[in-house]
Amino acid sequence: MQNSKLVALLRTFDTADLRRFDDYLASPYFNKNAQLLALFRTLRALAPDFPPDKCDRFLIWETTHPGKLGSDQDIAGEMNALLRHLESFLGYERYQEESSLRELHMLEAFERRHLEKNFKLQLKRIHQGLDRQPAQNERHFLLRYQVAGIEVREMLHNQVRTYDTNLQQMVDYLDDFYLIARLRLTCELINRQSILSETYDSRLAAELMAYLRNYDHEKVPTMAAYYLVLRLLVGEATADDYPRLAQLLIQKTSAFGAESWRELFSYAQNYCIRQVKAGESSYLHELLVLYRAALETGNLLEDGVLSAWKYKNIASVGLQLREFEWVERFIHDYKSKLPDDFQENAFAYNLADLLYHRGEHEQALKNLLRVEFTDIFYSLGTRKMMLMIYFEQGATEAMLSLISSFKLFLKRNQLISEGNRQAYSNFANLVQAIYRASGTGAQRDKLVAQIAATQPLVEEAWLLENARRGYDA
Repeated sequence: MQNSKLVALLRTFDTADLRRFDDYLASPYFNKNAQLLALFRTLRALAPDFPPDKCDRFLIWETTHPGKLGSDQDIAGEMNALLRHLESFLGYERYQEESSLRELHMLEAFERRHLEKNFKLQLKRIHQGLDRQPAQNERHFLLRYQVAGIEVREMLHNQVRTYDTNLQQMVDYLDDFYLIARLRLTCELINRQSILSETYDSRLAAELMAYLRNYDHEKVPTMAAYYLVLRLLVGEATADDYPRLAQLLIQKTSAFGAESWRELFSYAQNYCIRQVKAGESSYLHELLVLYRAALETGNLLEDGVLSAWKYKNIASVGLQLREFEWVERFIHDYKSKLPDDFQENAFAYNLADLLYHRGEHEQALKNLLRVEFTDIFYSLGTRKMMLMIYFEQGATEAMLSLISSFKLFLKRNQLISEGNRQAYSNFANLVQAIYRASGTGAQRDKLVAQIAATQPLVEEAWLLENARRGYDA
């Protein structure tokens, strides 16, 4: 039983989930089989570990059916019945969270029972709720479409023969729903194609863009934003497209809903990063503007928490722009927003990065020594920064020792992706090459050309600067 789907699902339940499911199963509205409640309570007592010696199916059957023999079929049947109830409970819980869906189903029930007064009152409530709803994403327009459809059925039932605006609204809402959903999916298809080298059939993408050029999509910020993202992804963007996208994300934040906003923000962020890598350094400033606006609105936080990786990326962009005072405030102000498990590590690393950029090498090293290597990205970043500091200090022995151990770490650690392994290996090799290079201009030019041609690579600008200057022990 320990490896059954039933126990696997129960392992995901916390104490509150178990308590609510007990209430659910004890209700005769949902369950009239007392044996299922007994089975659940026996299993609940074993949560969360479900020790193997106490999870024997026959032992549990004897506990819940004293004095009654049970066949494999009997036991399996009861386990499956409880599993079905668990699955239904999860669906019921999710339904309870979706107030708009419940309101819609109530409206539909009133329409089917021909309760006109109840119908009109419920319809008024739904329209008031939709009008107050700031987020106008595809779910919003799908719900409006569904409501308009029920209104059409109500009018047909009442044999109303006047002009029905709901028919036109149904078409308009369906168009808005489809266009936003289609834009989102098309953007994701094209994005995955470029990142994963996968091939997708993005049929209708060209037709979609051609149609939207002449469509008043500006009235729906979500549609406008995904349209701009699509133009950026396919390389058809004008100079105004990214600024328009950033403006929408900053000024129309509430129009997207949290999920769509984060998705659009990710596209905008990645576009800026690609532009910076292509030599358009002005987009580094654009990225910081985007980060600052997102922090002010709180949209980068999920359930009040800022991920350690976003924390690091934001600090890094600020440091590259030498916004030292702002970065210092940021890393202190948002330390408490980090996940508990990452808080001290992330703070120590990013404070070290700030100190390094200020030229306070010894203080930076002290903070790096506080970083525990529990996360692969912070582990890589710590070693990289220490190597840069030793190089700049002319600490030859420490630098060469770290290069050797860094290469061994990159070779042996199985958690590092191949792309990152190669990028950091190239970095370590090129630091060593700069150290070994002679002081002649020709040697330095050759090394500069080698660095410029090496991919993947981290800290390319730093390597180029030091290759031109040479190592000074």
